[in-house]
Amino acid sequence: MKGACHWTCNKELGHVVAPEALGPVVATSEGPWSAGRRRLFSRDFYFLLRVNGLDVDTSGMDEEERAATDRFRWWTQAELAGPPPDGEEVVPRDLGPLVARLAAGDLPASPIVLPWHVLG
Repeated sequence: MKGACHWTCNKELGHVVAPEALGPVVATSEGPWSAGRRRLFSRDFYFLLRVNGLDVDTSGMDEEERAATDRFRWWTQAELAGPPPDGEEVVPRDLGPLVARLAAGDLPASPIVLPWHVLG
C-alpha cells in the first residue's frame, strides 16, 4: 500500500506498536460525521492488544480532540458492561460485551459490527 506506515499509533493515547503486534480485526464500526460544514464518512477498525501498562501521551492530539477530551481513565469490565458510572456513555455501544468476550479468550471468527457512535 502506498504510504503505508511501519508502525501503528493511537494518536489519542500516544501508544506506538509494530503492526505485527496487533492481532486480527475483532470489530468494525462505520458511519457519517461532520467537521464544520464538511460531511465525512469513517470506518473504524478495532484490534485486541494486551499491554502491561500504558502512560498516556496526548501530544499527538489535534485542537478539536483536546477540546473534546477533559480526562482519561481506564474502565473495568464491569463498568463497560454498564450501566456506565457517573452517567458517562460507552462508545461505541456494545463495546462492553465485546471486551468481556475477548478477555475470556473468545476471538470472533470474523469482525463484529458495532453501532456507529458519532452523531452526524
